Amino acid sequence: MATLRGAACLRALRAHMMSNPDAPPTVGEDGQIAIGGASFPAAAPTGYKSSRAGVGVYVLEAVVLLLRAKKASDYVRACLAKKIKGVVTTDQSDLRSYVTGASEDSKQLEDDAEAPAAPAAPAESPAAEDLKNRDPDDGCKSFGDRNHALVCIPGRDFTFAAQLYDRYLKREKEDRARAEREKRKEKEKAAKGGDKRPRDGGATDSGADPKRKKTSEKTASVGIIIVPNAPTALLTLLNAGDLLERDRFATPAEKRKQGARKEPIVKVRRTKPDGEIQQFKLVDDPRRLSDSDWKRVVAVVAQGAAWQFKGWKVSRPVDLFHRYLGVHFKYDDVDTAPEVKKWNVSVISINKHKRHLDATAAGGFWRLVDDFLAKQKMQKDAAKKSGASSSRKK
Repeated sequence: MATLRGAACLRALRAHMMSNPDAPPTVGEDGQIAIGGASFPAAAPTGYKSSRAGVGVYVLEAVVLLLRAKKASDYVRACLAKKIKGVVTTDQSDLRSYVTGASEDSKQLEDDAEAPAAPAAPAESPAAEDLKNRDPDDGCKSFGDRNHALVCIPGRDFTFAAQLYDRYLKREKEDRARAEREKRKEKEKAAKGGDKRPRDGGATDSGADPKRKKTSEKTASVGIIIVPNAPTALLTLLNAGDLLERDRFATPAEKRKQGARKEPIVKVRRTKPDGEIQQFKLVDDPRRLSDSDWKRVVAVVAQGAAWQFKGWKVSRPVDLFHRYLGVHFKYDDVDTAPEVKKWNVSVISINKHKRHLDATAAGGFWRLVDDFLAKQKMQKDAAKKSGASSSRKK
């Protein structure tokens, strides 16, 4: 008999996600998670052990929240609100791939015999017996749920954790308010300045329908994404639009059989969860980019060999992936190229046959882009504040 891998709750979750990829389960108010007709405690160990030392095995609720989160920031907030340990970034891609069925196994899974069972009701300890026999007027109050388990530990004060969380929520609220103010200012500026369309380095929209003018004004031209120019690459200008805009992967060879012709520039529109429409320009010959174009480059899709960058303005991988987001697409049953492992790039796996998993791959790419752009914005804002502070001192 084959050894089962991972706990029963994780195997049930995997079976559910493979048949219902767009409907991850929810955590009930009673602390239970219903999966495929069975119910598991939210705190049940999954048998998936973190690759980071000291983190240990993740609980079921942490995995479910990861599957439901649309953005990394949403996941962090959800874990803080639930007061649970979230899945670390280095484990998220591997865990997602296993739970959604994109990969058959994971080296982080414990055998079912090793995976700890869901915690049973503990035997009453002497300390608990002593607490039960205390005078009800001695100032100590008994709590029965996990969120208050630390309240009655003598000599310990955990109010700092609540204060830290309150400061985090306050900062999030201020950031959202600031973003709303900036968005309003940009809209007012655009309304006063008229229809000023950004130049797109040769790509034109001549003959566009005037009725679409209002829609195009709401579309933000964000930046440039460079993809490989090689017939053996998994993602090229021929098929990148299908995956990144329509969540559907087809190989470049399949697109050629369908009669697709390669264009020098492909524009991809993407609607964010908040309704904002972003437009990205995809190119595969960065040698034609001007200095101003290079300032708009957001991401570089790496094919897997350093010769791809020959003749580029930034040709050394160590410098290239320090300045721009690096992403490498590969099939989930193929090992990552040794050269790619040396670079600062994120690897996204694509299943050869299960097309319902394409949305997971596309969503993973856009999450990386969102995080990269957010980090860039934070750095620019910090630089502006530093410059303003220096001017005031002078």
